[in-house]
Amino acid sequence: LILSHTDNDHIGSAYEILDKFNVKNIVRPIVKSIHINFDETLNFNNIADYSTLNEEYYANLLIKIYEENANVYVADYKNIDLLNDAFDNEDCNIEFYIPKYYTSSNFNDFSTVLTITHMGQTLMLTSSMSSINESIVESAQIDGVSSITF
Repeated sequence: LILSHTDNDHIGSAYEILDKFNVKNIVRPIVKSIHINFDETLNFNNIADYSTLNEEYYANLLIKIYEENANVYVADYKNIDLLNDAFDNEDCNIEFYIPKYYTSSNFNDFSTVLTITHMGQTLMLTSSMSSINESIVESAQIDGVSSITF
């Protein structure tokens, strides 16, 4: 389960998915919630340096995520190798493209962009990509992607 960023239209059904399916791996945004304390104590490569979100739904979703028996990954550029390795197997490869710096309070800037390659076909999922994400994608040499138009 990949939660690209904190907008409700991107995480709104995650709670139900976690209730209905046995999710083994979860990628969550680096945005922390002010409603819960465990984000302050977990070591997410200085998550305290990033934005907080004052929405109860997001807080409840994070609580649910950490109650699951799943591997939880934070979408942080410092974790990019860990993420890419965790989601790489012989049938399918997922590559993550994550901003290194967050310079605004626009939560779309925290969007995780990814490519999924399966059977020689590559699909890019852009979420609510902002100009920060666009520059990352434009500068990346992405296998299977010959041109990108924004």
